[in-house]
Amino acid sequence: MIFRRFRENIKRQDWFSVWIEILAVIFGVFLALQADNWNKRRLEGLEELDYLNRLYVDITTSAETAKLAIEYMNIHARRANVVLQSLKECRISQEDRLDFANGLYQLGNIVPPYLADGTIRELHSTGKEFVLQNSEIRTQLNNLLAQRQYYSSFFDIVAGRVEPHVVYVHSKVRFLIDESDAGKQEVSWEAADFDLQELCRDTRFYSAVSAGRVSSYDTVFWSERELSVLEELSKALRTELEDRGYDLSQR
Repeated sequence: MIFRRFRENIKRQDWFSVWIEILAVIFGVFLALQADNWNKRRLEGLEELDYLNRLYVDITTSAETAKLAIEYMNIHARRANVVLQSLKECRISQEDRLDFANGLYQLGNIVPPYLADGTIRELHSTGKEFVLQNSEIRTQLNNLLAQRQYYSSFFDIVAGRVEPHVVYVHSKVRFLIDESDAGKQEVSWEAADFDLQELCRDTRFYSAVSAGRVSSYDTVFWSERELSVLEELSKALRTELEDRGYDLSQR
């Protein structure tokens, strides 16, 4: 209808009306473009908010898992200490029996912190990193992946380094595991079969246990460093979500 009036005004040489119609068309196109841009920004904002929330869930979950891994490895180290002290004294007290058995059974177990990186990898694989407007968060995410790659290689090195010592320890100690106990992370005192007097005289055995303890402490050290990175990123994500009015009270 606008264009029909436009043609009629040209025929009548009503130039004022012609310009009014042109301006009306231009204004209409401008409004349409603005509405389209606003809708795109709205959708991008919702997408960014969704990614921020998912990242926050992943990172906080990873931080909590890292704490559990650190606690678990500290128990390994403490039990290795019990084994070493018992070997020095060549006696195992009643209260140390369970720790002694599991110190040997769990020796060399490396439990690195787990990283829930599904959302991070999705951002990278789809090229949507820049959906996140906060450049500091983008930088922290990239640093986390780079450090994680380094830490993972380190954990592999530690596991490989301690493996010969674990093999030697388990050549001197047998664990009689019932079918019902298969797959359990701990064993009972009765499950460990060894000659304590022989172990006390074996300096190589003592060194092997000591190496296992070192691997536990090394794992704790690097896990705590990764936990620090995770907690810093979690704090940044939480602040960003709260600044955008996102309700985190249910988390």
